[in-house]
Amino acid sequence: MFAGIIDRVAEARVRHDLRELATEGGKVQYDHFELGGTYLHVKGAADEIPWDEVTRLAVNASQLAITVPHLRRRMEGLKLKADGRRENYRVGADNTLYIEDKGLSNCRKAIIWSVMSHIAESIDAEPR
Repeated sequence: MFAGIIDRVAEARVRHDLRELATEGGKVQYDHFELGGTYLHVKGAADEIPWDEVTRLAVNASQLAITVPHLRRRMEGLKLKADGRRENYRVGADNTLYIEDKGLSNCRKAIIWSVMSHIAESIDAEPR
């Protein structure tokens, strides 16, 4: 019973967030991450990451992987641990931002993963 309710809530929120991102200047906030129609921003980072500079966005069962040239430089200002970690994300030596599902409710994860899947599809569809 509750699983069906959670699924409907997540689907409604995904539709809302995608409509918001499609509007000019639209953005959505997920904890430490802000998604805009043209960018991703991690709270505390020096720069926004334009979606057109993302070379890979992979959505897996337990993590998101976003690869961007010179990502480590752009993440200056973040107080990362020695291994590049912070809360539920880390910046790898391969210039990839790994966002993990640790600490997210099933509903919250479903929303974020669905929105990121739509963004990944649109990035893959754009000519480079």
